[in-house]
Amino acid sequence: MAEGVCSRKRAKIVVVALIIVCIVAASIGLIVYLSDKGNDKSSKDSAKSNGPEPIFRLPANVVPLHYELQWTPDIYRADPANFRLSGNVVIRMLCKEVTSLIIMHAVGLDISRDGMNVTSLNNGVTAPTVKVRFC
Repeated sequence: MAEGVCSRKRAKIVVVALIIVCIVAASIGLIVYLSDKGNDKSSKDSAKSNGPEPIFRLPANVVPLHYELQWTPDIYRADPANFRLSGNVVIRMLCKEVTSLIIMHAVGLDISRDGMNVTSLNNGVTAPTVKVRFC
């Protein structure tokens, strides 16, 4: 009788292990598929024909040091499709060299032009914002 109980436990463990392995393999396959989906040849060829691809990364001379995020979700709306999220962010950056360009990535967010400023931590002076462009 004890052998039957042990073999049932082993069978359950093997089945659970196989299910976990299948889930992990499917997840990895899905991640690989989705990450390669945007890298097809036609999108690369069209980017080459339209000129050089713009570089939207932080320059090496601007290094983010600390982010302070404050999010306020409005989850009590009657229609979930109208879900709103508001918030503030303070980003402390080290500027290794003088620069006239800082690129902020915020895909899918509405940013207030009036709420953006660059202030020195050394003397509190706010730099003039010459141009703010949202892409």
